[in-house]
Amino acid sequence: MKFTKITISCLFAALGSVALAQSKTDSGFYGIGTFGTSTINGNLNATGGGAGVSQTQGNGWQIGLGFDLNKYLAFEGTYGQLFKSVSDLSMPGVNWTNNSATNASGFNFSALGKFNILENTELFAGPAIMLGSVNSKAFQNAQGTIQKSDETKNFNPMGLTAGVNFALDRKTSIRVSYSAFKSFTWDHAAGVNTNAYSESDKVSALNLGLIVKF
Repeated sequence: MKFTKITISCLFAALGSVALAQSKTDSGFYGIGTFGTSTINGNLNATGGGAGVSQTQGNGWQIGLGFDLNKYLAFEGTYGQLFKSVSDLSMPGVNWTNNSATNASGFNFSALGKFNILENTELFAGPAIMLGSVNSKAFQNAQGTIQKSDETKNFNPMGLTAGVNFALDRKTSIRVSYSAFKSFTWDHAAGVNTNAYSESDKVSALNLGLIVKF
């Protein structure tokens, strides 16, 4: 009986040591760097009546840190250029040009559940939030009538992020991810030849990234 108790105690001690070692292996910080393309889909509603839709595409990048709490849960925070696009339009026959640039930057925070499907392949998904601001500048020349605008809007939409990590070795992984966020509303002031209008935008992004564990 005494031998059995000693054996069971040794077994639990061994299991505890393995679990502790596993926990230390699964937890830790890692660096994140991503680059990709973003899309903004908007619904437009003019003050004087009328509605329309818009779609703008651009590029973005992010750098930041992540922390593996264990093998199933991680938290990430990044900062960077969430979206940037430039548009140059012209109609020489009617003496009309339009130059615009949109740039959104800020933070992205997420909590990710993880699941290994292969030895070197890990799926992840979870809620995310963007905290930042978007700036839109435009210059229009319509037959000699000049119109300029420079508007900034803060936003904090919630969304979802999902993707897959492909491990290259014990410390380095390649990441492919997709994120989609709820819409945020942006009210634009009236211009020289335009009415005031409200814009409801939804942002989505497809990114390729590098993960390096510390």
